[in-house]
Amino acid sequence: MWFGGGAEQFYPGKDSYQGKDYYAEFAKAGYDVSLNKTSLLKLGNNKKALGIFCRSHMPVWLDRNVYKKNLGAFTNDPLGSKSPALDLPGLKEMTLKAIDILHRRGGDKGFFLMSEGASIDKQMHTLDYDRALGVSTFNKTTQISPLPVASLLYSRNLSIILNQQLPSAMAGRTPR
Repeated sequence: MWFGGGAEQFYPGKDSYQGKDYYAEFAKAGYDVSLNKTSLLKLGNNKKALGIFCRSHMPVWLDRNVYKKNLGAFTNDPLGSKSPALDLPGLKEMTLKAIDILHRRGGDKGFFLMSEGASIDKQMHTLDYDRALGVSTFNKTTQISPLPVASLLYSRNLSIILNQQLPSAMAGRTPR
């Protein structure tokens, strides 16, 4: 599964490898393809998923949630038009959807997920990490058992490891 920006690598044209339409290629390979927040939230949890929401990098939280008029100036439509991408998920929505899909598809085998906010040094030091990385939402909105292990590495990524049986060395310890 892959969620994020970089649409210029997927729609047919000079920036796409061999000029191919990789949205169509992923769909032929059995992936559900999502191009906006609305369709991301409607994705089922039983198939592979590709979510590409804009050209280049994803607009930052402040632009998506506070200074929304800024989005209208972008020309980042995920299909390559000069229109702005306005229906954009954030890291929280993408991470929670990824957890739902991986939990369903991983079954009793567990899963590993790395969820990264690329603009964290530019934006997140001034905002709270719980909202930015969705850490507090895992316990509030997911019904996953056993315990997900979350790890912040130099305040840049959030790694989530879920396994049905934690190694005995981890038993009784608080993850750091």
